[in-house]
This record gives sequence, structure tokens and C-alpha cells, in this order.
Amino acid sequence: KIILYVGGLGKLKRVDVLLDAFAQLHSELDDIACVIVGDGEHLIELKKWADRKDIQDVHFVGEVIEGVEAYFALGDVFAMPGSGGLAINQAMALGLPVVASVADGTQKDLIIPGENGYLVEAGNVDELKRCLKEVLCDPARAARMEKKSLELVLQRASFASMIQDYSAAIHAVLGRGAKRIGEEVAR
Repeated sequence: KIILYVGGLGKLKRVDVLLDAFAQLHSELDDIACVIVGDGEHLIELKKWADRKDIQDVHFVGEVIEGVEAYFALGDVFAMPGSGGLAINQAMALGLPVVASVADGTQKDLIIPGENGYLVEAGNVDELKRCLKEVLCDPARAARMEKKSLELVLQRASFASMIQDYSAAIHAVLGRGAKRIGEEVAR
């Protein structure tokens, strides 16, 4: 089973928290791996840290732009332990359950706790580990979450829903403006 992270490897991404959670999980489950796709100023530091802690089955892939979908297809659960967000949409579009922390706000719109993933407190290694374990150890739950992720992203973050939301916002603004002009003319 594969825990997947895709994104930059900067301090605010909190991949160190994911590695801590994975190390604890790996001591309990022997059939898991963590795949980290991305590059950034903390890549070398994270690799050294994983080596020092002797964390097995962590694979740093580096930056992948073209063909990154193949890595999403490998994953069983997507983890976003720190800031970011767009990768949540991509993971959900490819049917992955998502465990996320602070991200960029989209996690609150796209993740329904217990239905397609979990929202965890930033920096809370134990909570991240617990939520990842719940997805990985319950195939029926994971299958329901996969289906719900795809359903939600199509419903809430598709091109069609974006156009609908922009259209509603424009009409709301124009409607209020037209009403105010009418009130001023009536005076």
C-alpha cells in the first residue's frame, strides 16, 4: 500500500511530519511504502533525515511534471501534511482518499471527514498516522472514499462548476448594482 505526496518540498509543506507518521506506521504495518514526488529546498535535508532515522520504504522521486498521473495511480492514499492544495484536486480526480492539514483552504471545500478523507491538525504526527492507518487498513472504507473523492471533485471543482460559480457571483453583483441604481433613480 502506498502513501503518496506530490508537491514542493519546502518547509511549509511539512513533509517531515509525513515522514514521522510514516516511520511510526511502518513499524506497525510491513506492507506500506511512502512515495514523495517533488523537489525543493528541503529535499536533501529530508533525505538525510530519513536516512538518519533509518526509515525504510521511503522513495524520493524528484520533480515530475509530465506523467505525474502515473504516480497518483500508484497511490492508495494521498497525504498533504502542510501548505499546498492543488494536488488535492488532482488526487481526488484520480480517485484517491485524501488526508490533509492546512493546505490552502480547498481542503475544507473538498474533504468531507470520514467520507473521502480526513482533515488533521497541522503538525500532529499521531493524528496523521491514525487517519492514514484507517484508510490503509480498511479496504471497504478506502473504496468508499475513492468513489466519494471522484464524485466530490467533479461536483465541486470541475470546470463546469467553476463557470457556474463565477456566473452566479457576476449575476449577484450585477443584480445588487442594478437594484441600487433603481433605488437612487426612485428617490
